[in-house]
Amino acid sequence: MLFCCLFILLTGCESLSVNQQPAALLVKEGSPVKIDCEVTGTSSPSISWFRQMGSDPMEMLFFSGSLGSVEPASVGAFSPSRDSWPQFPLETTAASANDSALYYCAGSFTVTKTRRALIQKPRQQR
Repeated sequence: MLFCCLFILLTGCESLSVNQQPAALLVKEGSPVKIDCEVTGTSSPSISWFRQMGSDPMEMLFFSGSLGSVEPASVGAFSPSRDSWPQFPLETTAASANDSALYYCAGSFTVTKTRRALIQKPRQQR
């Protein structure tokens, strides 16, 4: 019990809130599409976009861990950019029938750490 309480004190009780708009969308083929995603609850959230087409498994489309960083750069007609916190909209200039799917936005805490190279020094011969 003490370990559990100590863990909560060390990690804090932060939570994220994800707002995806619109909840549903019907567009004509060739029309532009924009689905907004806003993640709040931390100053630097990582945001991902997922897509589920029909009964296929859900797939990750894009991941952004920081401003200006989106992987991969594009999928089909979608070429998102992340220019401001805490938004990461999913956009295309011309929707196609192949884009018909469920789209999900998800947020997570960004964990940053310094990468350091570990160098093992050879033993000195005596």
